[in-house]
Amino acid sequence: MHNVLKVAFLGFALAYPAAAIAQAPATAAVVKVGRMLSSSDGHRLGRIDQLDKGPDGTLITAELFSDQGILYVPVSTLSSTNGTSFVTSLTYAQVTKGK
Repeated sequence: MHNVLKVAFLGFALAYPAAAIAQAPATAAVVKVGRMLSSSDGHRLGRIDQLDKGPDGTLITAELFSDQGILYVPVSTLSSTNGTSFVTSLTYAQVTKGK
């Protein structure tokens, strides 16, 4: 039985090169209403109030209601290190532009 597991693992290792396994994408944090959002230059934008979806159901925009009005932040610019708060790659000026 032990040899069978070795052969199975060897087959997996040969089918998926180590470079491909090492570069596998990390699991993305789930963007949810109520999560804190900050800009790339450290300004706290506020909590996400609403998430807008595209026709196919994918998240497109996070909306925040602030003193600056309604802020729209593309979900594609969001990242998280802890899974509970998010940072956009946009600066505060880019997010609040035109407000």
